[in-house]
Amino acid sequence: MRGFSGVVEEAANIRVDGDSVVQITASEFLEIYPQFSTDAIPKAFLDMTLDRANASIQEARWRSSRKMAVCLLVAHYCTLYLKTAVPEGVTAPSVIAGRGESKGAATSKSVGSVSVGYGSAEGSSDLTGYGSLRDTVFGQQLATMARMVGAGMVVIR
Repeated sequence: MRGFSGVVEEAANIRVDGDSVVQITASEFLEIYPQFSTDAIPKAFLDMTLDRANASIQEARWRSSRKMAVCLLVAHYCTLYLKTAVPEGVTAPSVIAGRGESKGAATSKSVGSVSVGYGSAEGSSDLTGYGSLRDTVFGQQLATMARMVGAGMVVIR
């Protein structure tokens, strides 16, 4: 079983065969998700992430959903990038290391004596094998779409 960046390939329905001919551009992505039009996300990171997403999500497999899937994957990685961003001027190693720390969503909190508990996102427990896609709503949407792509006809009664 091959993996793609921590994602179980069979679970994510993402392939690395590179059959895509229509490349989603940064301007198309930012038109759909203007909240990522910020200097906090370097152009080099956005371009690199778009290249990765364009190469990973096949046109033949995703068809008319491909553009949305590519944009969701890029938004997912941009969100993760912003979670790790360190405010300008901060040089303290503990702050920098803390930004890169992996922790789930806050699952409990207290006020007296200040306490907070972290765990995996409640709504993502059914996304086992999807790697970091569980960590953002963009990734969760992509994982949900990936389950439906290529699944065949569904009948709802």
